[in-house]
Amino acid sequence: MAALFAGGGRGGGPGATTELRRALATHHIAGRVYQLGAALVTVTADAAGAQALAVLLTQPGQQRPPTMGEESGWGAGPVATAAVALGDALTAYGPSIYARTLDSGQVTAGMSPEAAQQVAAALTAKESGRKGAAAGARSRVEGHRSHRPLSVGGGGC
Repeated sequence: MAALFAGGGRGGGPGATTELRRALATHHIAGRVYQLGAALVTVTADAAGAQALAVLLTQPGQQRPPTMGEESGWGAGPVATAAVALGDALTAYGPSIYARTLDSGQVTAGMSPEAAQQVAAALTAKESGRKGAAAGARSRVEGHRSHRPLSVGGGGC
């Protein structure tokens, strides 16, 4: 398995697309990931998938840019809004990243292989954190259950 993720850090490589595909699948985001040459990785998804990806990638405290006019795409329909939201979220992962709508009604985003690895790492960290929080909640509930059995009936003083 480690060979699939080779190319860490610099240069990206084919591992970046594999890593990103797995990270998207972990979050149940259906989409296509392609590496087009050495410098471009694209992700294409429907509007709901792009919006979900944008939500997952938005950094805590990240402000939306002040360009909320019609030219930005906000409010121009679900596909355009998802493209703008994804583009805004991706700005934290490097320069020259874009997201745009396609005539097919899908959203596509383009980034460097290095940015794709960063996005995959961020998605993987979100999943690990979510699983850890869920396991912690389960153990607290199970611990609570084991403290004192419930007595039924009988009662009293």
